[in-house]
Amino acid sequence: EVLYKYNAIDLSKTHKTWAPLRDAVNEDAEHAKRLYENLLIPAVNFIANMQLYGVEVSEERIRTNIEMHDRELAEVRAKLNVYAQKHLGHDINPNSPKQMQELLYAKMGLGRPIDGTAENDLIQVKRRTEHPIVDIVLDHREIAKRKGTYVSNILADPNRKKNPAGFIKHDGRIHADYKLHATATGRLAGADPNMLNQPRGPLIRGQFVASPGKIFCEVDLN
Repeated sequence: EVLYKYNAIDLSKTHKTWAPLRDAVNEDAEHAKRLYENLLIPAVNFIANMQLYGVEVSEERIRTNIEMHDRELAEVRAKLNVYAQKHLGHDINPNSPKQMQELLYAKMGLGRPIDGTAENDLIQVKRRTEHPIVDIVLDHREIAKRKGTYVSNILADPNRKKNPAGFIKHDGRIHADYKLHATATGRLAGADPNMLNQPRGPLIRGQFVASPGKIFCEVDLN
């Protein structure tokens, strides 16, 4: 029932805006109409086919990347816990702002106990103190973010609160959502996952596999 009402409202608003938008486009035949007919309509068809076809992924490579990131995180946590053991007498959870505040500020004196532990806060601490522990904390966050954003979230995980189903569909491919009208500048945007924002290099992009007889290519129009 909720979906029915949503679709009804969506279709109604689309119908009401169609006529005035059509007239506005036709009035500007040199620019708007030419853009609509020669670029936007063909682009919609192309992008729709691209979404339907999807991109094949290698689950083996993804799991290998997860293991590699887990090893890196363990190494960084070990470095951090050297300081934790020295100043607190026990290991800490680097994802806990409260524990990080206690270590960095209350025990090590790198700031006030009420100071934050967000990235900008830690950069200020680094500039002020030049203490090596700040780089360790930032490294841990960078690795964890890279793993969560570009690697582990692709696979299904029932224990994950956000997107537990992952992005791989029954055909073994990712069918990302490409958005033609999501930005004010007209630049193509993407989501679920954002295939337009994958880090360069074979580590992450190597998770995506070209179909037999095909190759991937990157085109920069800047």
